[in-house]
Order: sequence, then structure tokens, then C-alpha cells
Amino acid sequence: MAGQDLLQVINRAIDPVRRRMHLGRFDKHAPAILLSAGLVLGAATVALCCMLEKTMKLPDDGRGFGNHYGIWAIFISSPLLVILVSAIRLKFIHTAHTLSTYTIGTGVPPGLDRKVTEHLNSLDFRQRTRYILWIFVVLGWYWWLVNVEQTLYPLDSYGNDVFDAYPHILGFLSFKAYLGFLWVIVYPFLAYWVLHVFISMIAILKYMSDHELIKLDFFHEDDCGGVSVFGAINSMILSATFMVFATVLAILFTHNGNYISIWSSVIVSFFLIVTQSFLGVYFIHSFVRQKKKEVLSTINRFLNESLITSADRKTFPQDLLAVRNHIAQIRSFPYARGAQLLVNFLRLSPAAAGILKLIWNP
Repeated sequence: MAGQDLLQVINRAIDPVRRRMHLGRFDKHAPAILLSAGLVLGAATVALCCMLEKTMKLPDDGRGFGNHYGIWAIFISSPLLVILVSAIRLKFIHTAHTLSTYTIGTGVPPGLDRKVTEHLNSLDFRQRTRYILWIFVVLGWYWWLVNVEQTLYPLDSYGNDVFDAYPHILGFLSFKAYLGFLWVIVYPFLAYWVLHVFISMIAILKYMSDHELIKLDFFHEDDCGGVSVFGAINSMILSATFMVFATVLAILFTHNGNYISIWSSVIVSFFLIVTQSFLGVYFIHSFVRQKKKEVLSTINRFLNESLITSADRKTFPQDLLAVRNHIAQIRSFPYARGAQLLVNFLRLSPAAAGILKLIWNP
């Protein structure tokens, strides 16, 4: 079954629930909302099983449900990731459909339109790239099997007991079912969409930059040329990457991961987040920087000539000088002020997490 067929099956299954809950006006967001609610309900079921089995706390150095930070990170981040990735996908699709707003001319040129259509079809599993989804499914299945094997003999794997170990049968069955659904079905779709939007945005922006199709507004309120929508999408992708990193780090903290595993995770995540923050918007950054340089060069030349020929300050073009100063303040990276603060926080967060581990030992 292709990814698109699976989505249709899921939509048909939740359609009666959607109508019963009067979610018609939130139709685009309803699948993500309902899936997130289902994940919350699944987490509550696991918690109930642990309460019945009295594994909220385990003796000695055991990791019960109550002090397993990795599990709590999974339960908290998973519904948020579903909603976030759904928002990323919908925002990218909306931006692609309204690309004429950011394109020079009266409409989207045929070449750009073909490229955008190709990427949108691929995003909806209508191209051969849909087989990448099955690679993610296989990887999710593999890591689920690894987790099952680890919890069959937790003392050998972690050096301590855990609430979802095989001897605690309710916790074992409920959490493995939750994890299997999450890693084999949910996460592959999320990974496919996030990776696809990231690559598609780079490809589309490169095409627009190479053909000088990007329409800039140096007086736009976002202070980055009116193209902050692309920075907003990239910052959302960065947020998804950060949530995965935070979950992995919480799991390592739970099992007292050694410094090599923790710091390797910190370094890799730092590299990914910093690289994503630049690479995702590199081509539009280069375009804005070049056009900004050209405009400033023209204005500066005129101002220099005016300075030489002006008899007094009254004839010097003060308004043009103000325009020059305004354009000089324009950011070439397409991040509005709020998004820029978020991106800077995400860039520094892996290093901060590593330092936190050094000074905090739960």
C-alpha cells in the first residue's frame, strides 16, 4: 500500500469522528488533532497499566514510569510533533500555492510552476520518492525490535530494571504497542514530510534565486525583504529537529548514558540545527544580500555625488540618506525578529543541554 493510499484509509476511518466532533471547519488540521489526542490517550493507557502493576516506582536503581524521563519526553513530544509537522506541511503547501506573492511579475513562470507542482506531488506520495517512506518504516520497525530485545533483559541492556521490561507484562505490552504505532507508522510519515519540505524549499528557492524571480520589499514590516515566510517554515523544521534531540537526550539521561554517547548526541544535534538554520534559507539569503548590496551601491554613489555638489546641508538629500540607513538594517536571512530569537535559541540549546548534564546528575 502506498503512502497516499494509507492516508486515504486513515482519513476515511476518522471521517465519522470528525463529523461527530464538528471539526468540519478545522478539516485540514483535524487528522493531526485527532491523532495527537489518540497519542495522549495511549500515554494515559500506559500510565494506567503501570498504576495497576505498581511500577510507577521501582526499587533500587530501577526506572519506573514516574522517573523515566525518556518516556515522558516521548509522551510529551509526540503529540506536539504531529501537530507541528502537520503545520509545517500545510504552511509549505499554502506558500507554494501563493508563490506569486513572492515572485516578480504577474504570476508564477511556467518553469517554476512545473518545479513546484513536481514537489507538491512528491510530498503527497505521487512520485517515486514515496519509497523513501518505506525506508523510514523499515528503520522504525528495526529500532522497535531493538527496544523489545533490550527490555527482555533490561539488566543486561541498561544495568537496571525498567517499567516496560518483560516481567512487568502490562507495562511491556501497552508501551510496546504504543511505541510500535509511533515508530513504525507515525514517525515515518513525520520524517518524510519534514525532510521533503526542507529539501523542496531549498530546491525551489535555488531555482527562484538562479532565475532572479524573488520579489523583495525592502520596506516590509518583517525587516528582511518581505520573505520571512520561508524563514518561518525553516524555524518550524528546526523546532521539530530540536524536539527529537531533546527526546534522545532525555532517554540518555534516564539510563545514565556515558559522556561519549551524550556528547556525541549534543555535537551531532548542534551540527544539524546550525546547518539547517543556514542551509534551508541559504539561497534566499544570498539573493537578498546581493540585491541589498546593489541597491546600497546605487544609493551610496548618488549620495557621494550629492555631497560633493551640495552647497549646503539643505540641498543634501536627507530623505534618501534615511532610506539608505533603513536598507542597511535589512536582514539578509529571512527570519522575522521572533523567528530569529527562536533560531538563536535552538542553535545554542544542544550546548546548553550538554553543560546541564555536567552539573546535574539526577
